[in-house]
Amino acid sequence: RAVHGHRMCENGLQHSKDSTRPRHVLTDFMLPLNHLVDRSLCAEFALLEGLASQMLCGQGLPPRGSLQVWVSGSSCLSCVAAFRQFQLLLPEVSLAVACQPDRALPAELRRLAECEQATCEL
Repeated sequence: RAVHGHRMCENGLQHSKDSTRPRHVLTDFMLPLNHLVDRSLCAEFALLEGLASQMLCGQGLPPRGSLQVWVSGSSCLSCVAAFRQFQLLLPEVSLAVACQPDRALPAELRRLAECEQATCEL
């Protein structure tokens, strides 16, 4: 089964108070700089956790393909560890990560955001 599309995530709580938090496939790490920050709320972690959960829940052949991730700032060490965990859990999925500031939002992402607002199919 092929999975195509795009996902946009932001830092912070992404589910309602009434919903339960999804099962964690990946492990977030508390960093020594600020032990009060819940690193599972980082956008990178939320994206990878959601994709890994979705890809690993199926039966049959292991997932394969490629994943391209664009982040607007430097990832924290916990998120870098999440990228590595994703690679180890899904070795047949090629992972590419690019970092570029918000002010230089690539045209393709701008197009995807506009499509999402217009509910067009990819």
